[in-house]
Amino acid sequence: MKIYVYPADVDGCGYYRLIWPAQALQMQGHDVTIVWPKQRNVGQDPKLQITGDVEMMTRKLVQVHYPEDADIIVMQRVANKVLCQAIEQMRANGTTVVVDMDDDLTSIDPWHPARWWLDPKNELENSWEAASYAAKHATLVTVSTPALLPTYAPRGNGVVLYNHVLREMADVERIDNRRFGWTGSLHSHPRDPQVVGPAVQRLVREGFEFAMIGNPKGINTGHNNPLTVREAFLLDEDPWTTGPVPTKDWAAALMNLYVGIAPLSDTKFNRAKSWLKPLELAALGIPCVMSSVPEYQRIKRRGIGVVAVQPRDWYRQVKRLLTDEVWHKEVAERSLEAARKLVLEDNAWRWLEAWTHAYELDH
Repeated sequence: MKIYVYPADVDGCGYYRLIWPAQALQMQGHDVTIVWPKQRNVGQDPKLQITGDVEMMTRKLVQVHYPEDADIIVMQRVANKVLCQAIEQMRANGTTVVVDMDDDLTSIDPWHPARWWLDPKNELENSWEAASYAAKHATLVTVSTPALLPTYAPRGNGVVLYNHVLREMADVERIDNRRFGWTGSLHSHPRDPQVVGPAVQRLVREGFEFAMIGNPKGINTGHNNPLTVREAFLLDEDPWTTGPVPTKDWAAALMNLYVGIAPLSDTKFNRAKSWLKPLELAALGIPCVMSSVPEYQRIKRRGIGVVAVQPRDWYRQVKRLLTDEVWHKEVAERSLEAARKLVLEDNAWRWLEAWTHAYELDH
């Protein structure tokens, strides 16, 4: 079978959901071609592009162009209205189409910057309605959590592919430090830091160093959204930060932490979020304190991290990991052992199994 994989981006989502699994399958000898976003620009290898002839007045797709030898097309986070029509035409031509979804776009936070671009009321080229339409008309939908199945695979054409980590993360060089910190982003998590209450502030005032792995700046959405990590965590001063980090350097940047935190507010959107952040930290031997959302509870049952519910829990759990070396070692070691069972290279067969299953459904 000839499989073409179209990641939505070359950030973390693109790598974890499609690029790294596809590369692992290539190494195992499978016929998988990754079509990088830059190859889909005008003038770049037109044989690989998914393009179409559109009737301008109605925006109706009259013909789609894509690799002629494709048995399976795998796309990620399809929310474009024209591309949705392309899925229908590709399937009508006998080509199997798999769509991967890793967020519930129908319940995206009002403060999230993508909300405006995806709201159907704004009548733009992309919308969460289009994403649901694409999933409905795909042969199969792969998702990162079970909570996404009712949204994107209500008729049963869905498979859960949990996020995994690369084996090489275990080889990242350790850094001797006692920082604790957050690995999120206010752009995509505008109201999640607030669940810790004053816990981070209390710890910093007691002399512990807090760090931000990534971009510390937020955005002004017009909803009194905290503009910086300092304001979100009620800090007196800006924290130490790495600044923006490219995907290839992400694991090394995380090693600036001795303890990680993964706060998520209890929303429908977050209840469908994957276990990736605690898993990344676990794979590096960094214990994590995390919220009690479903997927964090799921990975806790596998042995990774500790859970906090109230602000006092965040303060108590983080402080214990910062000051009790025996407890820190215990949580770090059991987390690392659990993460070793979620290595992507050992589990890439799950992606191939899902894609092959989709092909069998169509044939």
